[in-house]
Amino acid sequence: MRSGSPAEDIPLLAWHFIARRQAKLARAVKRVPERLMTSGATLAADPAFLEATPVVPAVGPKASLAEAERAHIRAVLDECGWKISGKGNAADRLGLKRSTLQFRMKKLGLARPGTGE
Repeated sequence: MRSGSPAEDIPLLAWHFIARRQAKLARAVKRVPERLMTSGATLAADPAFLEATPVVPAVGPKASLAEAERAHIRAVLDECGWKISGKGNAADRLGLKRSTLQFRMKKLGLARPGTGE
């Protein structure tokens, strides 16, 4: 059983998420300011870090790979307002070229809602 306090868990959790996200952020994080390791009720974070939070698709464990890929791409597109290219938009977040994302969207039957395309 764990004996640490919730306040002691904050640095561990922060470093866990930093380790998972620093490649996507294209930076190597070496330290976190002590003021962010607060024991208060509010945790502050850089907006760029929050924007890079991964999208978890809503599919069950028996979903096919295509269904999981479709759900993930759809979730990213929804989060980006269906903006495909440009820094921070869907292709960039997925680590794909714009043309590759468009090809996969067509293959998976994904089209912007309301366009009928």
